[in-house]
Amino acid sequence: TKAETFFIREFNRDAGMALMFATLRSSGDQRLTPILAALATSGDKRVRLAAVDIAGEILTAKDAATILRDRFLHDRVMTVRAKALVELELIKSLTLADLNVALGIDDDEIRLLAARALVRRGKAKQATAALVALTKSRDRDTELFARMTLLAAADTAQLPVLQTALNDSKCRVDLRRLLLAQIREEKITHAAKLLDRFTAITWPLETQTLAWMAINSVDPAATRRLEQAIATSDNPILQMNLLRMLSSRTDATAALERIAKRKDLIGQVAKFELVRPHGKIAASGTADALLAQGHPIVIEYLLRRIGEDIAAAPARSDCYAKVLGAFIRTTKIHPTRMTAAHDRAARAVELLGRLATPAALGELRTLLTKDASIPRRSLVAAALYRCDNKAIAVLMAPLLRCGYPRVQTYAALRLAKASDPRAVGVLMQLQKQVSLEDDVRTLVQ
Repeated sequence: TKAETFFIREFNRDAGMALMFATLRSSGDQRLTPILAALATSGDKRVRLAAVDIAGEILTAKDAATILRDRFLHDRVMTVRAKALVELELIKSLTLADLNVALGIDDDEIRLLAARALVRRGKAKQATAALVALTKSRDRDTELFARMTLLAAADTAQLPVLQTALNDSKCRVDLRRLLLAQIREEKITHAAKLLDRFTAITWPLETQTLAWMAINSVDPAATRRLEQAIATSDNPILQMNLLRMLSSRTDATAALERIAKRKDLIGQVAKFELVRPHGKIAASGTADALLAQGHPIVIEYLLRRIGEDIAAAPARSDCYAKVLGAFIRTTKIHPTRMTAAHDRAARAVELLGRLATPAALGELRTLLTKDASIPRRSLVAAALYRCDNKAIAVLMAPLLRCGYPRVQTYAALRLAKASDPRAVGVLMQLQKQVSLEDDVRTLVQ
């Protein structure tokens, strides 16, 4: 089709590649299978890598797996094969047969990925020989990841080498953090004794946080330790991260009740965590009061937690509709410049779009049609482009005639994403009448 030809041509032009990649990703359209299948066999390895990167995100698992497995088995570039292997694992389509093939490929990264996957599946015996061989790799990263994976398989002989490597002042920051992340993600209980050192305030905040996340994953005494760390820390960002970890634990109620007695923001957020699983009015009231204070750290925390609630139980989360609507209405939107506040308001819009209950849609309708701020209307319309449910397309259809070109553009793009033919004429007309940014012009085409 013309659309397929256009996208494939643009992906093969340096100037258009990044934009076309972003456009395909943002579309979320499962009908892109022919385009991605063609891109995945391009003569340009960058194009093949881009196609592999987004296939699992937007296609059905079956269609994505066909493309990804073909690249894993047959691509001539090991980076593309390794990425395809990772993506197959992410969409839960990686088979034992795939892993056995991967172990036989003469590439350290691919063999390491396969060995780690086997250990996660409880099949460490099949991976041991490859992991032992990888500990002799000339690449230090590969060696240490292999040793950590052997530790995950209960080979505690790896502890001294790993401890020395992690404590070495010459260890790269990113490598240390990746190893801490591996402990958390793979729940490597035998690595618990490696972690305490990195919770000290002498380490950068990100390293401290990763160490605590790993402790939360592998230490049976994590609840007590997290509560103590919240009490002794004077860093509000770290405290909020620790509180989020603590709140995710099933044995944390008593600890949260003690923290909720504090007279500061941490105490107020702990109160929110205590009421979240229970009364709707209490949860929304507490969230509203916290958002009204305007503290950026707290706003980030609440938006994340509300998003988790919406994903887990949309009906129960309907209580947040008015809270999010009020937050968006009271956020100052700069007419020409992106700000942190702009980004947080856009995330709140997306949460309402994902919630999509009558109350949430009512808040969005008011924001789109009655809000006095045109920059705010534009922000809401733009943020809703990323929401894929049909109710949002229906909600935005009347905006095609709203009289505000930028809002009309986003509405038309959203309807085009839903294959609504009403968008075509509007987009063609807007392309003639309005001076659009380069990215929007390409989307229109």
